[in-house]
Amino acid sequence: MESDPISISSGVSGSLALPVDFVTFFRQLDAAIVLGKLVRSYLPYVLGAALGLLAAFILSAIFGVGGTAQLLLFGLLPAIGGATCERIVSRN
Repeated sequence: MESDPISISSGVSGSLALPVDFVTFFRQLDAAIVLGKLVRSYLPYVLGAALGLLAAFILSAIFGVGGTAQLLLFGLLPAIGGATCERIVSRN
């Protein structure tokens, strides 16, 4: 069953048609809240990975690391930093 639009006249020109389907609106709102909680749960890991990546850049620049060692540095430090930060936040 399709809902009837409500016409709201604006002061500028014409009218704006808004659907009156509150069930769909609240389902979308609920999905957005769930998505926000899901994304918020990844935030400590993302921040830790960013700090690990920053540390990898700094260590690479200071010691002039290259080749395989640089690949390992940039592969492991963000993962270790993200996991460590996530674990620290989950303890508190």
